Amino acid sequence: MPLPSLPFRFVGIDRWLRTPAPTLGQHNELVLCDLLGLSPGEFRELETDQVIGKRPSGL
Repeated sequence: MPLPSLPFRFVGIDRWLRTPAPTLGQHNELVLCDLLGLSPGEFRELETDQVIGKRPSGL
């Protein structure tokens, strides 16, 4: 499926957008645990308390 791209091209760059944008919350665990050092338990607690998630509340 073709993706929309910018109306201009940079010399030497084949395609500007290589992949679709990440989904909401797709990288929560990577950022919070791997990069910021939260434990898996702390991460699950944030999910349980609905501080973080993969879907906006009310939908």
